[in-house]
Amino acid sequence: MEREGEQLDPHAGEPLPASDAARLAQSLDAEENTLRPDFVRRVADAVEAGDRDAVYALVEPLHPADIADLFELLDEDDRPLLAMLISDLMGGEVLAELNDHVRELLVEALPAGTVADLAEQMETDDAVALIEDLDEDDQQAVLAEMEPEDRAAIESALAYPEESAGRLMSRDLIAVPEHLTVGGLIDYLRENADLTAEFWEVFIVDPHHHPLGTCKLSWILRTPRSIALTDVMKRDQTIIPVEMDQEEVALRFQKYALISAAVVDPSGRLVGQITVDDIVHIIQEEAGEDVLLLSGAGEGDINEPIRDTYVSRVRWLIANLVTALVGASIIASFGGAIESALAYPEETAGRLMSRDFIAVPEHLTVGDLIDYLRENADLTAEFWEVFIVDPHHRPLGTCKLSWILRTPRSIALTDVMKRDQTIIPVEMDQEEVALR
Repeated sequence: MEREGEQLDPHAGEPLPASDAARLAQSLDAEENTLRPDFVRRVADAVEAGDRDAVYALVEPLHPADIADLFELLDEDDRPLLAMLISDLMGGEVLAELNDHVRELLVEALPAGTVADLAEQMETDDAVALIEDLDEDDQQAVLAEMEPEDRAAIESALAYPEESAGRLMSRDLIAVPEHLTVGGLIDYLRENADLTAEFWEVFIVDPHHHPLGTCKLSWILRTPRSIALTDVMKRDQTIIPVEMDQEEVALRFQKYALISAAVVDPSGRLVGQITVDDIVHIIQEEAGEDVLLLSGAGEGDINEPIRDTYVSRVRWLIANLVTALVGASIIASFGGAIESALAYPEETAGRLMSRDFIAVPEHLTVGDLIDYLRENADLTAEFWEVFIVDPHHRPLGTCKLSWILRTPRSIALTDVMKRDQTIIPVEMDQEEVALR
């Protein structure tokens, strides 16, 4: 039950203070999970007035994905000003969620130094997507403002062909030599604070940096420290050549239900990884392109100027209208059969969800959790995060396994868990689940 004066954040399981809950209720339509039109108007008015405090108060409670939606709903002229007014909220997560056309226009309007600061906050693949569409002069201006290490990584990625695995991959991964034990790996992760913070598996490599196999973090957490990594690693892995087309990469992820995959150069050396969150965007892009091509509309974007969209599509819209009228007359003769088919309930989250997950009480420490996982052999074998729940089994937050592996045993789970999480109601339609 919700306690009086508190409300659940639609993106989180932890009750919010009443003031924050009230501000969220004014900004989001709870049923549609979209920004309210009157909220967008209030933000636009405050932006045009240059009232930074008012804009910040309105936008600060929003999730990065909702801030991205806000940019897309504002007029093109207001977007750069909004970015300047909420500069410390303009993290890489917001830019990564933006529509490509809107992001391109916004980046072109921002100073090179600001774009460089934003790119340095992002994963390599997201930073490449941000910079690659800029003109050559603008690219060089942004790269000149970046730290040498970040600049070198992005320049290396830009050297690969467009829409290739090399452009898509991230260089933030964990690769360790084959002689390590489970305990040696855990010690290495805890002793090196500069390693990437979030990862789903560890790559095992030979002396030439060729990938030999992978270890899922759930296996590592449940295996005694003395066991060699080569005894628990999975040797059968999907290897992605660096020059492979992104559509082929997406097909492999779909076919083999991958969470991440190693990317290798022509000599077979491990140079990066591609994760499923990158592939979701590619699948959406490729599906949209295929639909547009099938309709004869070509490439397009809802945020492009109306005149450009009209010119490219008007002929095919007329053709589609004619075929739709013909199709409607045919469908009318089968109305009864179609109504019968549509009578079945639509797919919901309850149909899609898995009941194989790990949930633990909030009083546990990291050490308690690791002991619990190792002592209970009947738990699910593969998982990527642990849910922390209260005595009523309400989710309070999540702990990624990469965090658990790098945290001392004595630390409480509530001190490392992520409280900001997306909650899916069991009755939610599967399309809405996919959008979230």
